[in-house]
Amino acid sequence: MIHHAVSLHLLSKHVNSTLQSIVFDAYLILEYSNIFLGVYSFIVYTFKKETIVYKLYALVETIGYSYFRIICFGIEYKNNIMKVETIDLIFISLLYFLGIFWSFKLLKISLSNFKKQDVIIANKEL
Repeated sequence: MIHHAVSLHLLSKHVNSTLQSIVFDAYLILEYSNIFLGVYSFIVYTFKKETIVYKLYALVETIGYSYFRIICFGIEYKNNIMKVETIDLIFISLLYFLGIFWSFKLLKISLSNFKKQDVIIANKEL
């Protein structure tokens, strides 16, 4: 919930400021990463957690989410760090570090999926 509050604060604060495009670009990057989470929800409800489809998509989700949250957002962060006020820098840093934390959490979950011995293709056991 913290990241939603921070995002809304930054968007509303800079809706008519000179930093509007920077904030909007950063917000788009963060939303792109959420696409992977939405597709993941569909996969979870469609396939059993033991299926190879589920396990592979969990790994794809981790890679996609982490790419946007760490690499793309990191580049945006680095390129605009000197243009924002201190309080906004704190908020943006919080968003960035939450993305890193969540990426590592997703990676841990994804890798643990492959340690399980039972692999099911689609919804049928081998």
